[in-house]
Amino acid sequence: MAAGSAAVLSMAGLLLVSLDMHFTARHFHQPRESVLALLLGGLAFQAPLLLWIHRKWSAVHTLTLDTARCE
Repeated sequence: MAAGSAAVLSMAGLLLVSLDMHFTARHFHQPRESVLALLLGGLAFQAPLLLWIHRKWSAVHTLTLDTARCE
């Protein structure tokens, strides 16, 4: 399978899952529940990722500064 068709299939899957989540939240949950789930989900799944990226970026940035000082 070519990389382009894999990307198209991935995007189609993402779109279908997103639409399913949207209509489920809209028709079967109260707006307050949906917003709370969005916030808690972001906190649970995105916060650790952002912390990891920040730590890696800081480590690379520190190494770059140390290398520049040594020269």
